[in-house]
Amino acid sequence: MVVFRALARIVRASVYPLLLASAACEDDGPRVYTAQAYVPDEACLQDYAPVDLVTADTLPSTCDPICFFINDQLYVSTVCQPYPAAAMTVDPSSSPECLSAMNALEAGASCDNLPTDSGADGP
Repeated sequence: MVVFRALARIVRASVYPLLLASAACEDDGPRVYTAQAYVPDEACLQDYAPVDLVTADTLPSTCDPICFFINDQLYVSTVCQPYPAAAMTVDPSSSPECLSAMNALEAGASCDNLPTDSGADGP
């Protein structure tokens, strides 16, 4: 019985550190997926903002732009897959709103850089 306990301690002493080390080296974790909301009335894109969490090793932002809806909001992003679970991707060729958002992206139409009304219509 003493031998069995000694072996059990040796096994625990060697296995537990390996389990902890493998868990600590896990790179696949939650990442923040970001995108730009499209504002159709202004034909512009808001700044990149968090939209959801995804599980990925890395989440580069060097992919071709895509359009997707989350609820009723259209987003554009160059962040690579995986896409958020709630995202419904759309193709610019089948969505005029997505095509307009892609044109806004290409033109650099930021909602933050819209011309302001100089007050010409004011009193």
